[in-house]
Amino acid sequence: MFINLYGWYKMSTTVHKLLIHGSDIMNSLPLPLGQLSEDVLEASHKLYKNLRLFHSRKTSRINTNTDILN
Repeated sequence: MFINLYGWYKMSTTVHKLLIHGSDIMNSLPLPLGQLSEDVLEASHKLYKNLRLFHSRKTSRINTNTDILN
């Protein structure tokens, strides 16, 4: 649609990648786009903090990280 309406305007490479190839990129992602947002990362930080504080040994960093990951 952009090319049909504004064929006289030279599209930048960034806009071209977004408009022309954006759907292909999103379809090739293994996760839904919403799961790649920062909110999901912040939620997992809360989870790991809770695991670290209440469900892990605090004798060393190695033991703590081992308990969190297992």
